[in-house]
Amino acid sequence: MWLRTFHHPMAIRVEVQSDGTSRLITKMASGAGGNDPGKLIQNDSATLTKEQTELFLRTIEEKGFWKLPSRDDSRMGCDGAQWIIEGIKNGTYHFVDRWTPEDGEVREIGLMMVSALAKLKLPSKEIY
Repeated sequence: MWLRTFHHPMAIRVEVQSDGTSRLITKMASGAGGNDPGKLIQNDSATLTKEQTELFLRTIEEKGFWKLPSRDDSRMGCDGAQWIIEGIKNGTYHFVDRWTPEDGEVREIGLMMVSALAKLKLPSKEIY
């Protein structure tokens, strides 16, 4: 989930299938994450290949997602973006919630999902 104060909020979901592929679901609303989210304007789904799924899962592992603290309250604000990444592994749920990460694991995972998987092309000014 990517809730940007001044731009369309979006959610990207990866559902790993038993055959090694994944179902990718991308949703975007018309409003702004910091105000009224608006109405659903994008609701797409696609199949990720085994290779794309492996890249995603490898990135999650390499960035240490499962060991990251769920919250980091050292960085908060009013204008920016909330980045929330959730996952389930072996029946265990984990989430991370960060405010406008300028670098680090959460930003890298989020941007990989937005650009490499969902193939969204956003101007750099909309990435915060």
